[in-house]
Amino acid sequence: MKSKIVFMDTNSTNNNNFYYIDELIIKSKDLKEGNTVIAYQEDDEWDAEVAFINNRWGVMLKSEARTISKERYEGHQEGYWEGCYSERKILLQLLEKLQASEELISKVKTWMGVV
Repeated sequence: MKSKIVFMDTNSTNNNNFYYIDELIIKSKDLKEGNTVIAYQEDDEWDAEVAFINNRWGVMLKSEARTISKERYEGHQEGYWEGCYSERKILLQLLEKLQASEELISKVKTWMGVV
């Protein structure tokens, strides 16, 4: 079975080789404690295991960093930007469905850099 891939931030750690992952990512990828994943940041990746420590989800690194290929890095970047685009579109659709004022929608678009 192919490992799932999760983004991590090496600055979000408790200094015990545990790196925090947002619960939304855990739920959206249907991850459970103990699952094996590939964690990545920029052009590095690690073998990792999903863990739940001190009421926070994250990963424990199980390998040394490996440099990922240029093609894979570009794929991660494309996925990241596509994800950002999708989130922005969903938020704007939600505001419209909730009949938010045009002024609020305009402010949100400006804040997102859409306008």
